[in-house]
Amino acid sequence: MNIATKVSKTRSTGFNQTHQKLSLYYRPSCPYCHYVLGALKAHNINIELRNITDSAEYETELIKHGGKRQVPCLLVRGEGADNWMYESQDIIDYLLLTNDSDAADSECSGE
Repeated sequence: MNIATKVSKTRSTGFNQTHQKLSLYYRPSCPYCHYVLGALKAHNINIELRNITDSAEYETELIKHGGKRQVPCLLVRGEGADNWMYESQDIIDYLLLTNDSDAADSECSGE
């Protein structure tokens, strides 16, 4: 089982419910992608994974909307605009910050 499959099977309920607007474009052969996928697994973060090697549709989306065929790339869908984040450490930092914020919100609301 590859790391992307392991990550997609990992669950973090609060984060998943709040962050269904996130997609990670990746290639299984990319070491930077493995770095991001490893961080997702280590922190039990589950987001949509889009393998551009297996899907020409995902590859086309990445190039058309993101502007280049570089992975890893995190698509953050927002109201009015989408953001395409390309640097692996920036992606990890964003996901950890967002995940920590969600955990704090759940604790404050008593969930």
